[in-house]
Amino acid sequence: MYANGVLWGTFGTPTTISGTPEQSLDKLFQFPGTDLIPVGEASPGDRDYNGGRWDVRLVTFTGMEPTQFTSDDEVWYHASLGDLTISDTMGGFVCPLFAL
Repeated sequence: MYANGVLWGTFGTPTTISGTPEQSLDKLFQFPGTDLIPVGEASPGDRDYNGGRWDVRLVTFTGMEPTQFTSDDEVWYHASLGDLTISDTMGGFVCPLFAL
């Protein structure tokens, strides 16, 4: 996944998260129906990185062609322009990030 302009390695775990306080999760933006790589809002080294605990949000392109973003700032910027919509939470899971 991408976060902060960097492509990170990751692996899924069988851990799901329910009832976890929002502040202990980072948002993970997925792009269903595309082959785009997901984008996280935090990564190792960030003060607010929550160790790979993710709150999944689905992104739908509405005013632009599907585009690979590499940071959550880009996702939020295009959402503010109306180029895409972001869903409410789709649930959480654990998926740590590591340098490639």
